[in-house]
Amino acid sequence: MHQIRLHFAKFHHPVVADRQHGDFGFNKRFNRRYHLRRQFLHAATIAFEYRGKKQKWSAPLPEDLARTLKALESS
Repeated sequence: MHQIRLHFAKFHHPVVADRQHGDFGFNKRFNRRYHLRRQFLHAATIAFEYRGKKQKWSAPLPEDLARTLKALESS
């Protein structure tokens, strides 16, 4: 549980807005400026093999994360 978030935090690169394992001061400042209401974590593609068959799923970046990235690029 929370393994990706724990690994990133352990290597001093916590997920933005992670309220359990993140950088709380940074998250507060980030939220105040960009109004992101959830963790900045997204799996664009997941793929694996199951019972000899390759499986793959893709998902576009959600609008709130895309909007946050655009705001970061312009600052």
